[in-house]
Order: sequence, then structure tokens, then C-alpha cells
Amino acid sequence: MYTSIEAVFSRLALPHGEYDEGDVIEWIMQGLDMTNIRTAYEREMAVLSIENHKAKLPPGIVQIEIVAAPTYGSLATPEEVAEMTDCQIDYINKQHVDRIQEYGIINNYNLFIRSEFYRNNFYVLRLANRPLMGKFHCSTCPNLHSNCDVEYTLNTQGILTTSFESGDICVGYLKHATGEDGQFIIPDEENLIQGLAYFAMAKYWEVRYNMKDEGAERRYVSYLSKAQNMLAKARGIQISRNFNFKDYSDIVYKHIKWANSYTIFNKHKYSTWTRAK
Repeated sequence: MYTSIEAVFSRLALPHGEYDEGDVIEWIMQGLDMTNIRTAYEREMAVLSIENHKAKLPPGIVQIEIVAAPTYGSLATPEEVAEMTDCQIDYINKQHVDRIQEYGIINNYNLFIRSEFYRNNFYVLRLANRPLMGKFHCSTCPNLHSNCDVEYTLNTQGILTTSFESGDICVGYLKHATGEDGQFIIPDEENLIQGLAYFAMAKYWEVRYNMKDEGAERRYVSYLSKAQNMLAKARGIQISRNFNFKDYSDIVYKHIKWANSYTIFNKHKYSTWTRAK
């Protein structure tokens, strides 16, 4: 469940008329990004055309999940995509594909990444300047570990540069979730909402503290401490909700099975051990 960012504004304890709404929105989204709650974002897929080795990334990217290129240099035609779409998605998902128009399933990350079309016709590029740009990719992004000969770089202006001169690429990414009216929405979780309100208030009083306002430092420290506690609790709740007991059970069982394996834990029983120098 999601709620409007207005839910955070309703919990602000700040002097009316003394803060800029745009600044507060920026502080709220900054706190949300620091909390790193994945369900706070939407997954999108963009098709970019490379010209003279370069393409401009879409606005609003929080993290990149994948950068892939078609094996034959360009995407399938809309007719080929439509044919593939009809064959590979079920009726429930078709409504999500239809609303995206031209490239259908390609522009829907969740469908695209699971499709045979992706697995058979795309390859994952290698991020060349990883030490600088790794933070702009999610931790599980395959581009961070790809050994592909074709590589790309990013700069802070959102320009993606590839080692090939022209062609198409698909970029899967996370962006801040928005409602139908274009307004930011966030998970409807009380600890998160209140924590973001505390964080926005801490940032407000941080500005006032830098302006040497009396009492601002105390308020800044107090609200920041409350924000950290509430946001940590919100993140913990989110992790607990996403916890998959079956996966955990499988992992535990696997290690127990290994621990009971004579061949693994006793294979050196009769070997000669040598102390390392």
C-alpha cells in the first residue's frame, strides 16, 4: 500500500510560512533514498539510441538495474515485438504492456527481464568506470560483474558512453514512485512516514543552525536522532516482510547436509598436515 507524500507534510512541526515546500520534498526524498527501501521505487525500462557513442539517461533515475544491448545491434521491429508479446505474456500482464505502446514488453522491466526474448537476444554490457559509478547501480546489477568485451561509462551529467558507435540499448532502472497525478508516493508505513518527517525537520533546523539561529543546533540533533531511529525501524519492518522463510530453510538445510557429510568434513582425516610458514 502507498500513500501520497502529503502524509509526511501533515506531520511536520515547522513554523508555517517559514519553509520552502520544494526544499522539504527534496529532503523527504533524500531521507527515503538513505533508507533504501526498495518498494519505495518503481521499476522502468528505457530504450535508448546510441549516436556517436553517447546517449542521455532518462531523468529521475535513482539506481540502474541493468544495461543490455541487442545481439544484432538494433531492436526488433514493433511488429516482431507485438508477435513475441502475444506469445509470451498472460492476459493479466497484457494490460500493462498495452498501455506502454510501441515497444510493449521491452518497456516493462518485470516482463522483459523474464522473457525468452531477452535471454536469447540481448547481452549485458560491462561497466568500465565501476570505482566511480558503482554507487549509481544497484548492488545486484549484472553490469558490475559482466566480463563482456563491450563496455560503457557514465558521467555525473547522466551521459552514457558506449564502446560501439551506434545502436540501441535497454536500461532498466529504479525511479521514485509517483501517482496518477504525478505526485510522489511512498509506502504507507507509519514509522517511515514519521521518520521522513523528522528527517525533513532535522534538515530545516540544520539550515537554521548554519545561519547561527539560537537553539537550532539542539533541535537539529534531536530530530536527526529521532529520524535515524524511526527510519531504521521502518527498514527493519520492510526486511522482515520480504523475508522468505522457504529460501532461508533451504539454505540452512543445505549447510546442515554439508556438515553431516563425511566426505566434506573428514576428507583430511588421514592426510599429513603441514604448518604454514
